Amino acid sequence: MRFFLQHRTIIIICSGAVAEWLEFSAYLYLAPRLAELFFPEQDPSTALISVFGLFAIAYLTRPIGGFIFGYVGDRYGRRLALTLSVLIMALATTGIGVLPTWNSIGLMAPLLLLICRILQGGAIAGEFTNAAVFMIEQGKGNPYLAGSWANWGANLGVAMGALITALVSLPGMPDWAWRIPFLLSCITSLLALWIRCRIQESPAFQPTAARELTPYRVLKELALQYKGSCLAVVLVGAFAGVSLYTGNMFWCSYVVSNGFFSQSQANVIASVDMGVEFIALPLMAVLAFRVGAKPNLLCYWAC
Repeated sequence: MRFFLQHRTIIIICSGAVAEWLEFSAYLYLAPRLAELFFPEQDPSTALISVFGLFAIAYLTRPIGGFIFGYVGDRYGRRLALTLSVLIMALATTGIGVLPTWNSIGLMAPLLLLICRILQGGAIAGEFTNAAVFMIEQGKGNPYLAGSWANWGANLGVAMGALITALVSLPGMPDWAWRIPFLLSCITSLLALWIRCRIQESPAFQPTAARELTPYRVLKELALQYKGSCLAVVLVGAFAGVSLYTGNMFWCSYVVSNGFFSQSQANVIASVDMGVEFIALPLMAVLAFRVGAKPNLLCYWAC
């Protein structure tokens, strides 16, 4: 109990990040199985491309979700934004877990899957950005370390997603076992939602100043005063995203589809990869605080 009280904010933030990224990553780790269930009339390669196509379409909602939830966090408080993001993710993930497949409702199955994915994309953007900003706004100690806890929770969630999907992909598991990660993630999200309802508002949030914020004013300020910084953040984020999804999640689908590894073996390897990353995150945050963020980023790009 004493440990929880001392690290209450970190635990609350990480719990939501773990829950949401477990759900988000399960889709990609189960891509070969989802291709069979939602696109059975296509050949395996085309079906897999269709599954990734739904992911790509839904991923376009992340910038929109980031802006909407970022505005909600600035205007109405981080607490509300973080609670809403977990709630929407829980609803979307439950939807995927109970979705009928192509054999039951035909074309409606992938369409409903796309809707759930769009909701997931918007929610995960709201979760990740607000969680990182919330931690930095606490204003205690190393801001790099504070912001890294949201990423740490996300990486732990991805690693857990890989492990759970590895278990449900073992030989002998029932045909419906692919639903387990999504239904389990719904439980973890509801638990995170319960915890989030007890979070205190960010000390940096000022209700009086927030009333003056409008979307137009925010966009104008970004365009006029921070356009260089915004472009740099977008490019860094894009590079990191491509590295993660290509080198970890897409890799799993590729090696499974081409028979190099079984689904379980590939997912275990992916979980080890993410495990190394979430161990390294706090260490890199401490290093960035000592030598600066720029040398860290240059080393990352070089690798």
